[in-house]
Amino acid sequence: DASTSYTDLSSWQATGNDSNSVNVEPKFFSSTDLHTQDLRLNGNAMPSMYVKNDMDYAVRDSVNPDIGADEFSPPPLDAGIWAVISPKMPFQSDTQSVRVVLYNYGSDTLNTVSINWEMDGVAQTTNNWSGKLGTGDTAIVSLGTWVFSSDSSYDFKTWTSDPNNGTDSDASNDTTELFD
Repeated sequence: DASTSYTDLSSWQATGNDSNSVNVEPKFFSSTDLHTQDLRLNGNAMPSMYVKNDMDYAVRDSVNPDIGADEFSPPPLDAGIWAVISPKMPFQSDTQSVRVVLYNYGSDTLNTVSINWEMDGVAQTTNNWSGKLGTGDTAIVSLGTWVFSSDSSYDFKTWTSDPNNGTDSDASNDTTELFD
């Protein structure tokens, strides 16, 4: 019905439409390079006997093709900061916990990673995270605390390095930065 509007994908899917669709930011390499490596798109399309190749003429997986025009394989080592949980902007005058969401963008299980952060360009103590984070999984990590004052502006930056003591395959998703 053209007169009905839906507020989100799940409401639309409840009508029986697009049951296999996902609502994700595809994280294209750039506005002109529409390749992606978002794990939520990898291997999640419905196979089609009519679509044998992707936009680069690479052969599509016949059983579990990728969503979108690009067939890709996630890199093995790729960790990044998915989001900042706290502090929230605008920064409130108070002592606040610094917590982030670590995301495993890689195909290998993430066992260790360094989570770096700085405030106003000054490096803070690195968190040497260890655990077991599967492909596409997240972990909430506490980095420390910071005392904010109301009469100051701040530049908060956090990033990952050395996943599993190796080289990160895609540095473009390592860093999150907030300005106030």
